[in-house]
Amino acid sequence: MKQVLENRQNIKPIIEAIMLCGRQNMPLRGHIDWGRLHVDDNLQNNQGNFREIIRYRAQGDDVLRSILESERKVKYLSNTSQNAIIDSCNSVLLS
Repeated sequence: MKQVLENRQNIKPIIEAIMLCGRQNMPLRGHIDWGRLHVDDNLQNNQGNFREIIRYRAQGDDVLRSILESERKVKYLSNTSQNAIIDSCNSVLLS
């Protein structure tokens, strides 16, 4: 049960960022939408709305920062994860 609660806490900022982009009618993806996301790296290349929101939020969210900086593979930032979250939100809204 502890792991379930931790996983929910970990994915919550990802879901909120996707929902924010949806509410504001902003596309999620940009030209550079893959690879490791470095929280403190202010790249001149725009990484897309979703990744930039996550990067910005992680600067003040220690839990999110630790997830992004960890060596764990699952971070829910991939296009596949984004699409799965969008589909799940859609199912909840339509039910």
